[in-house]
Amino acid sequence: DDKLRTKIIPINKKYPLEKVLRAVKDYIKKTNRRVMFEYIMIKDLNDSDECALKLAKLVKKIPLSFLNLISYNPTGVFQPSPPERIRKFKEILEKEGITVTQRYRFGQDIEAACGQLATKATRKI
Repeated sequence: DDKLRTKIIPINKKYPLEKVLRAVKDYIKKTNRRVMFEYIMIKDLNDSDECALKLAKLVKKIPLSFLNLISYNPTGVFQPSPPERIRKFKEILEKEGITVTQRYRFGQDIEAACGQLATKATRKI
């Protein structure tokens, strides 16, 4: 939903979900190519069963689309969803007929995973 998305991604104020999804549908219509949605799993923020069902309802409206679940790489305020929560979230989506994959994290042990390098650089500037 837009309220939660704005909390996580402030640019949502300029590009609300409805506008993004309209652009995705137009792209698919013009190219007939699949689109992957990336969904970052953040503990106790967007990883509930309810969030999974809302996401499934949204993705079902987009032909030729699939989901890739990404465990959030901790950089301060937020924490990643636990592996068992991600597994359950994925199962809910699959039961709803959504094609879904899970990205595995690399580089977190040396604080070089996606998002972590940007945070380090920002702190030094």
